[in-house]
Amino acid sequence: MMTTRLITNANLAGLTADLLAAGTLVAAPARSADGAVDYRFVESFDDVVLEGALPRRSLKEFFLPPTEPLLRWQQTGDGVTLQEVPVHFPVRVILGARPCDAAAVEVLDRVMGWDYRDELWFGRREATTIISMACPGLDASCFCTAVGLGPDSHKGSDLLLVPIEGGYHVEVVTPKGEALVAEHPARFGADGNAAVAETFRTAAKKKVADNLAMVPTDV
Repeated sequence: MMTTRLITNANLAGLTADLLAAGTLVAAPARSADGAVDYRFVESFDDVVLEGALPRRSLKEFFLPPTEPLLRWQQTGDGVTLQEVPVHFPVRVILGARPCDAAAVEVLDRVMGWDYRDELWFGRREATTIISMACPGLDASCFCTAVGLGPDSHKGSDLLLVPIEGGYHVEVVTPKGEALVAEHPARFGADGNAAVAETFRTAAKKKVADNLAMVPTDV
């Protein structure tokens, strides 16, 4: 059975402050200069946008940058010396990831580990804990239920937060999620509230399913 916890709004803000104070990088949906929401590294919880528009881009760029050095080399009189780049990265947390974006990262794990293991990708994955946020079905074009997921899917997540009054029902999905909770015990309540969270989940799933309803038209 999955472990559950509670976290209040105030404690989620406090958890973010704790992480940042400890030097942990925190990425979250946040307003960009043009007013749109993007995943980006934040400096405080005040920057985080947990409700509202879907981020414009996925989480992929946090694990696979558009450009990066793959190796360094130096030519000498005796030949060429190669120096591999580091494959270990600073600890970081992604807060408020949409379930569809978290699930996509897990799909890419299989791609990056197929045939050849991309150590840069998996180095970043190992360094990252993903805290996803159950989605209320914000976008009329959302179709996650059509591909075996859902607005409350925990695939690819280490912790899943489901909104309830005053805070969040927390589902601890992976050992990484367990470790984060264990490191910050004062921020998490003893047990979740699955019954209250179910109300949110049911409404969100219905909203997404309604997007896929076939509307008869006259030909």
